[in-house]
Amino acid sequence: NKYGMSGSVEKMTNIPQLSERAKAYGIEGITIDGNNLIEVIETTYQAVEKARRGEGPTLIEAMTYRWKGHSKSDAKKYRTKQEEEQWRKEKDPIQQAKTTLIAAGIFTEEEAEEIRKKAKQAINDAVTFGENSPVVAVETMFEDVYAE
Repeated sequence: NKYGMSGSVEKMTNIPQLSERAKAYGIEGITIDGNNLIEVIETTYQAVEKARRGEGPTLIEAMTYRWKGHSKSDAKKYRTKQEEEQWRKEKDPIQQAKTTLIAAGIFTEEEAEEIRKKAKQAINDAVTFGENSPVVAVETMFEDVYAE
């Protein structure tokens, strides 16, 4: 997502693509546009098929952008508002997917809006459920964490 805890990956590493690290493990590394729905689907499908054929794993570096800070206390001083605006305008993955799927005739603009509304409602319902759920007992924090 271009950034670590306090700075850009470009300034923290000496390689242009983190997928190059796969070589050290003897596996294939690929860098793709993580905001491009079709590219993500096609690449992951190919990687899964390759693994199922017994040809090994694939490290997929899906280049995207972190819209929010690393944490609540992250002031995002390592990037500019202009950079954020440019990414939102040019690379918003949801808008790109919507445009691609409408152009492909998968659904109409109206159907896309209905999907957006349903997704927003599902998120709101999940938040309400979480806020209204009882606090879980501390003794149960390790339940269902490890396979038995």
